[in-house]
Amino acid sequence: MKTYRLAIYLLRAFRGALGGLVIFAGCPVLAQLSATNYFDKGVVKMDAGDSAGAMADFSKAIELKPDYARPYCDRALVKERLGDGKGAMGDFNQAIKLIPDYSAALLDRGLLKESEKDYEGAMADFNKVIELKPDFPLALWDRGLLKEAEKDYDEAMDDFSKAINYDPGFADAYADRGITKKEKGDLDGAIADYNKSIQLNPTVARYYYNRANARRDKGDVDGAMSDYDKALEINPLYTIAYDNRANLKKRKGDVAGAKLDLLLGTPVNPSSRDAAIYYYNSGNYQRENKKMEGALANYNRAIGADPTFAQAYLGRGTVEEYLHKIDDAIADYDKAIKLNLPKPDDATAYFNRAGLKLDEKGDAVGALEDYKRAVELAPNNPAYKISFDKAKIIAAAGGRAQADKNGEKAMAFEISAQEKAGKQDFEGAIADFTAAIALDPSDYSAYRNRGSLKASKHDFDGALADFTKAIEIQPDDARAYWSRGCLKRDEKRDFNGALEDFNHALDLYPKSPVYRNARDDMKQRLQK
Repeated sequence: MKTYRLAIYLLRAFRGALGGLVIFAGCPVLAQLSATNYFDKGVVKMDAGDSAGAMADFSKAIELKPDYARPYCDRALVKERLGDGKGAMGDFNQAIKLIPDYSAALLDRGLLKESEKDYEGAMADFNKVIELKPDFPLALWDRGLLKEAEKDYDEAMDDFSKAINYDPGFADAYADRGITKKEKGDLDGAIADYNKSIQLNPTVARYYYNRANARRDKGDVDGAMSDYDKALEINPLYTIAYDNRANLKKRKGDVAGAKLDLLLGTPVNPSSRDAAIYYYNSGNYQRENKKMEGALANYNRAIGADPTFAQAYLGRGTVEEYLHKIDDAIADYDKAIKLNLPKPDDATAYFNRAGLKLDEKGDAVGALEDYKRAVELAPNNPAYKISFDKAKIIAAAGGRAQADKNGEKAMAFEISAQEKAGKQDFEGAIADFTAAIALDPSDYSAYRNRGSLKASKHDFDGALADFTKAIEIQPDDARAYWSRGCLKRDEKRDFNGALEDFNHALDLYPKSPVYRNARDDMKQRLQK
């Protein structure tokens, strides 16, 4: 490789590895780097469902750099997940105070306000986001839903239409525009929108249900019946669909069928397996919509109807975990596992129980056993493997407290490595990243950064191995795919492999011009 090409490659790779920061001698920006690393780790933990770990990392990032807005926003999402709406609102407010035009924080704060029935505040936040980003489909859709709830159908329809214009594949926007058209009496327009939403995503029950209502109002009884059938096939819990189908059956003279639908909509025998399934499905629906007390009551009813229903114990355990009833949750996961859950729920029970053992009980050894079992049952789930690897580190360290100390030491080595790299001491930087990896083998960013430095020393095989290890640990690390693609293209002459890596990076960050240009250039080269 010519000298100038090597310099450009290293600059790009190292900038990508350090999140866009290049450190120069005399300007280390250590606090920013350290805070960024904690933030990155928090995002990985949040995606893996480790709320406690994510909260700790976001808080550490904020402690190191209090004017760093992104950790406040993501910590707010974790707090909201844990039911701490007040704490979430405080973090959203702080993120927006630091960056008044922070559109993601404004949108998420608006959704939180809407859930707390502060509709005026929610509308103000949605308006601000759209003022900043007029072509943001999700914000337009959220504002349209709020306007629809306020029966401002013309304004709602306008927002849904704009969302569709900017994202023609936005199935929910078509479906909700269909609702506004139906409310305005445009049944043909409503059905056209429902058709489009179903074409884009044929697995959503409400799309069929809404089209059924419009077809019914047009007098197309058979078409409506077919759509109610499909909605109930997708979601057997759709009680109102049973009621509406029952009315149609009665209209057609099928009295027995109408009575059956009314019975299916409400379980008649509180001690039957059918009743248990009904209550279990009800619990799932309420849990997914964060109505936790109602979900808990329905899981209790499901277990009362059938005490051998393993999945109901799993569902109840997840709600108890959300409500921080830790001992109850562990007991329910125990029971679910003993009752032989079907796949993939069996892996979920082990994974959930492992998290509680590790984070709430300090039982690293027990957690390790459960994570191992979860990985055995679901070997293709990256979140399980990441958590298993982290549990190995904690168990080997003798507990989370020592592992956290090791993590602090590893972070210190990473900061030192970055500072040395900025001073062109690549050998010293590689040694420090190696020391960080020894303390925390799950640190994918240390592998990625070390790979960039190895490339600078012409250790291309070592660099390739490090980029690959980073991807193995964190399959969503777009920068590792991009760096590996550059190496395959420039040093290995593996153009097909480079294109595959650039495609992965672009799939993860579709708006990145760097990844898109690399992909397009590689395509052109292969076509020549």
